Amino acid sequence: MRVIDVLRVSAAAAVLTVAVWAPLHAKHVQKESQFLGSAQDNSKELINQGRQIFRFDTYGDEVFWTGQLHIEQAVSQLTPVTALGLGLKVDSEALSPSVGEAIKQGKINLNDPAVTIALIKQNAVLGVVGTFSNNTLEKVGFTCALCHSTVDDSVVPGIGKRIDGLGNRDLNVGAIVAAAPNLQPVVNLLQLAPQDAGITVQDVRTVLNSWGPGKFDAELFLDGKAFNPEQMTNGMITANMVSGATLMPNARGLSGHNLHTWTGGWGTVTYWNAFVAVNELHGIGTFFDEWFDDAIQFPIAAAAKLGHVSVDPDSDQVTGKLAALHFYQLALPSVQPRPESILMRQRQRAVMNYLAEKRTAIAAIMSHSGLNRAGISTPRRK
Repeated sequence: MRVIDVLRVSAAAAVLTVAVWAPLHAKHVQKESQFLGSAQDNSKELINQGRQIFRFDTYGDEVFWTGQLHIEQAVSQLTPVTALGLGLKVDSEALSPSVGEAIKQGKINLNDPAVTIALIKQNAVLGVVGTFSNNTLEKVGFTCALCHSTVDDSVVPGIGKRIDGLGNRDLNVGAIVAAAPNLQPVVNLLQLAPQDAGITVQDVRTVLNSWGPGKFDAELFLDGKAFNPEQMTNGMITANMVSGATLMPNARGLSGHNLHTWTGGWGTVTYWNAFVAVNELHGIGTFFDEWFDDAIQFPIAAAAKLGHVSVDPDSDQVTGKLAALHFYQLALPSVQPRPESILMRQRQRAVMNYLAEKRTAIAAIMSHSGLNRAGISTPRRK
């Protein structure tokens, strides 16, 4: 056989081998890819799921807010003006452009409770989810977005584009809870603390109304301590009977941080999400923490076994959502300073540098003239 014929046969064999091997390899790669998954696809899915959970998932907490406190009755009578006054926010992007423009021009009656009902029905009120029978509000539940979202006020104050993850520092959550017709379940819980055995519904409303906008007392339903008798700063008493409510933290810009709150006292982001969903929003889920068994520090939590909340896995509306919720929160970037804030800091830095230069010059003059007796010293030399 001639050399040229050998080469032709070899080439044909190579083509045949590639033709047979390529599909098999492609199938193998495809199977391997499906097995490992795609980081990009997984990220998109988790963000979409997490956003939906953060904004609209109540974790089944209607059983508490509606079933026990009957808060839907108060919400049904709430005018938009009152709702905005309480710090509730409205997402303008959930409304038609014509409705947004009508609100801006004052053509919609914001003193009509029916308008509030219509806004809730359109999922436009941040963190408030309603269940309706025709136009009748039957159930109300709350989501993460209630306390940890706001708007850009682009239509009117309190109405604009949604901003996920920023703590709502206008929200008077205490006043909202205080408006519930039946606070006896809260009274019953607080009475588990020995110091609160005689607490009344009016006492609870007084405490809730003492929080003020942008604040929440996450420990009240664990220890029953609504006020700090003596606030100590650097070993000195600086105030008396200070409310235990603290500013609601942001739920964004958490990437790279293990702990959710600035005190670090409430564990990881996922821990905090589970704790709030189960023990603060009173959703249907599972939460374990033996720390709450300390009857001295947490008399209510220990008595009510709030560190040992368990439901059937098929009924759990919290645990399976924590991963996507966590991922979404971590994906929300830190807030960037506004240009005017950067300019202001630059001006402040320039002023401080100018004053520092003047101080150095004055100190040098006084030192050389023998007047370095007033506490002004020359700069230290390295």
